[in-house]
Amino acid sequence: MTVEFSSYGVALLIVQGLVIMALLRGLRSVIERAELRTGTRERIERILPVGEAIIALVYLLSAVPQIFKEDPEWSPIAVSIVLFGVGYVSWFAIHDYVGGVFLRAGRIMRVGDHVTASGHMGKVVRLGFRTLTLRTKEEQDVVVPYSAVARTPVVRRATTHNIVRHEFHLPRPENLPAHAIQSLRCATAVLHWCVVSEPVQIELGEHTLSIVAHLISEEYAAEVELHAMTTLNALCTVNK
Repeated sequence: MTVEFSSYGVALLIVQGLVIMALLRGLRSVIERAELRTGTRERIERILPVGEAIIALVYLLSAVPQIFKEDPEWSPIAVSIVLFGVGYVSWFAIHDYVGGVFLRAGRIMRVGDHVTASGHMGKVVRLGFRTLTLRTKEEQDVVVPYSAVARTPVVRRATTHNIVRHEFHLPRPENLPAHAIQSLRCATAVLHWCVVSEPVQIELGEHTLSIVAHLISEEYAAEVELHAMTTLNALCTVNK
């Protein structure tokens, strides 16, 4: 049995391929010249190769009926061969992608965590589709495929905020109630700017109250002081 190729189908296939290549090249040129935010450009550059691969696959599958137009019974066989070849070549990428889906879904690690994965130690700076990027203490970026991460244990140290110790003083009211210190300590500790694991310390002086709170950032110091002053005034007002 001989297989006859359609000369018209082959010519049309070549023309379609050239048009698609020209369009994709033009799209890349437009993206390179466009004024985009850094984050937007990075997302487009990550997604674009995936889109190009999908377009190429669709092109190959649509080309089969054109090539075997005169022998349509061969089209299913050719399509199967194309799909098998694509799957075989891209199996490593599929393996990495599936591994990444389960890793991110399980929240095994997050950006900012310090981990040891696949023999590499560093801070997670990016969780991509197929790979994660670690930044070592030597300021080097190590790209690790998710499939490699899945084969070895992962040691993770979760990220923490930079805790800032903030001490301030409030004037001591004359009619300070007995329960005011504990109430003020609780009211300050529950602020979402304060670190819950570090207790608020209050020392009662002759003329002032010395308060020490641990904050997630120094920029919230004014808000914490204002809240403490307002709470203290309210406690003393109720006591009158």
